[in-house]
Amino acid sequence: MKKSLFAFILPLLLVFVGCSSPQSSAENHAEEICDCLKEIGVNKDLTIAKMQDREFMRDMEDKAERTLPAKMIKIMKAIEKDLSSLSKDDKKEYTRTFLKAIIDTDCADVLFENIPYDMMGIAIGEMEREMEYSNRNYDNFH
Repeated sequence: MKKSLFAFILPLLLVFVGCSSPQSSAENHAEEICDCLKEIGVNKDLTIAKMQDREFMRDMEDKAERTLPAKMIKIMKAIEKDLSSLSKDDKKEYTRTFLKAIIDTDCADVLFENIPYDMMGIAIGEMEREMEYSNRNYDNFH
């Protein structure tokens, strides 16, 4: 009887301890941020074409300006509270877990889906031209 009770209680304790760990809290906050982004329209229906539609983006920006600040402050305060009791090493681990969890959200997947990877060469060329232009202007004035 004691063994079966122990076998039942131990996994429950591990689940509860695991659910309240700083790392699981960081993962929860990442999902909360994603949920906020979903509310303003970051979802599987978001496409490059929609992002280039000024009216669509204006509506999304308006929703973001109305809803995101208060929700993000609430989440950031919760993160601050989580971090306040952690050691420096634990804070680093929490941050690492949080960033990995952000990347693993559905929202990040939507954004990654819309990156025009095939246009990387064009972007690099533009960056190089901008650097050359900046260097020429810097040299002309100094």
